[in-house]
Amino acid sequence: MKQTIFFSVLLLSLSLRAQLINQSFNKSIEFGNNQKKSVSVSGNQLKINTKVIFNAVPDGYHITFTQTEISQTIADLEEITIKKKSSIIKDIKKLQMKARDLVVDVTGLDPIFNLNPDSTSQQNPSGYKSTHNFTFKISDLSMVDQLTRICFKYNIYDIIDIVPFIKNSKYIEDSLYSKAIEILNSKKKLAQKIGFEIQDGKPFFEKNKNVIYPSERYIKSYIQNSSLFKHHISQNSTINYNRKVEIDAYYNLDLRDADYIFNSQEVKPVIQFVYEINYGFIKRDREEEARIKEARKMENQKKKTIYILDKNGKMREVNF
Repeated sequence: MKQTIFFSVLLLSLSLRAQLINQSFNKSIEFGNNQKKSVSVSGNQLKINTKVIFNAVPDGYHITFTQTEISQTIADLEEITIKKKSSIIKDIKKLQMKARDLVVDVTGLDPIFNLNPDSTSQQNPSGYKSTHNFTFKISDLSMVDQLTRICFKYNIYDIIDIVPFIKNSKYIEDSLYSKAIEILNSKKKLAQKIGFEIQDGKPFFEKNKNVIYPSERYIKSYIQNSSLFKHHISQNSTINYNRKVEIDAYYNLDLRDADYIFNSQEVKPVIQFVYEINYGFIKRDREEEARIKEARKMENQKKKTIYILDKNGKMREVNF
């Protein structure tokens, strides 16, 4: 009976402890790192933060591949590149792309020397190595696979970057500005309803803008866990199988601290335009100003008295 009571008390204490841990965790999530002071009042000072985000789907992308060639002469390298560019242009036209959608530029040209330690004379290059970038303008990410297959056909394998672009962002900025002002005014009304009068004082504010590209939103991390994958033969053997999972293409978009988000449902990698207004108002403290004014008045009214020693060694007052 005593053992039963002991185990019951132990289970109850563990359950209560687990509940406290869960409550602490939930509190840290709700009011911890993501706590945002949208409207705050301290004494006679009001602070309002407003943040609006526009998730803009790119109008197109610049995708850049790089490739290195080696030949005996520079003329041969130029001829190889010209032929390769001409062949690629013919293939990309099948994707409804035009010749002007491809730009090829040289990023490196290096001589190659043979190692001949017995020779004291100046050596001439035995060949040359050139590095070219092939930059394509595409309208949609769905074209990347097809374009990559074309590049593989010509031994171009390495992608440097994919950079999205917006042709005209004015309508985005106008939308952000209008929505931010609308939300700011609604928060001002909230502060007034609570009891803070926005009058007889001085306002101050700052406006912040930022543009975040998809590549800045990708998380790069590494996970290693031997239990992720095990071959069936390891069940009856001492062989240890480790599988390393590399995560370097996870698109993490945190929108929890925004007041409003345009295109929040968009799942494609987007260009984020962030617009933030930090507004403040310092209300005049009339009572404190009156107190200071009265104190200065009393100080000025005090009689200044100066005493000196006369020739007889006695103190006497000097009047001005």
